[in-house]
Amino acid sequence: MKTGFRRMRPLMKKLHFSPLWRCNQDCLFCLKGKAPAGAIKEFPLAEALAILKKKRKEGFGALSLDGGEPTLYKELPELVRAALAAG
Repeated sequence: MKTGFRRMRPLMKKLHFSPLWRCNQDCLFCLKGKAPAGAIKEFPLAEALAILKKKRKEGFGALSLDGGEPTLYKELPELVRAALAAG
């Protein structure tokens, strides 16, 4: 008996990564707020790349960069290049 339902493909795992906490805006809707005590306020590039590589090996196939404001991350072009190269 056919039900009309098709088998769905598994969803792709998506990594939400914040390379930095800093932001140059003061948006009313922002839930991020100030960095809690002990939080890493900005990842060094080597550490950010290691996190992306590890998560890719764990099966994450999509990446969302947020922050703070990710465009303030001075290493953003290199981070994006590495993410694209990893697939």
